[in-house]
Amino acid sequence: MKSILRVVSMVLALGAGVAFAADPAPSMSQVKSMAMKERSDMMAKVKAIDTQVSAAMKSASGMQGDQAKVLDAQLADLQKQVKALSAQLAQAPKYFDNPSGSSAP
Repeated sequence: MKSILRVVSMVLALGAGVAFAADPAPSMSQVKSMAMKERSDMMAKVKAIDTQVSAAMKSASGMQGDQAKVLDAQLADLQKQVKALSAQLAQAPKYFDNPSGSSAP
């Protein structure tokens, strides 16, 4: 889970870094827009991966034998990790929602 959070943070940081490098003085709205677009793209990819894992699990459930059980367990673990990543991406980036850190909207 920590590695998933690191990957998400790194991607968002790289996206913001590219935004700052491309325009010397980008506005916060431009950076937020880019981060939200990147987050949306990542969510779409995670959704596609989840669909593929679900299809693979259905195929594996029809198999028999010890190797099929191992494959099914690996796919179940992969799906759990994909769902955790999806849940993490679904959360709004708190920095962009409240950059000052205050509790007032």
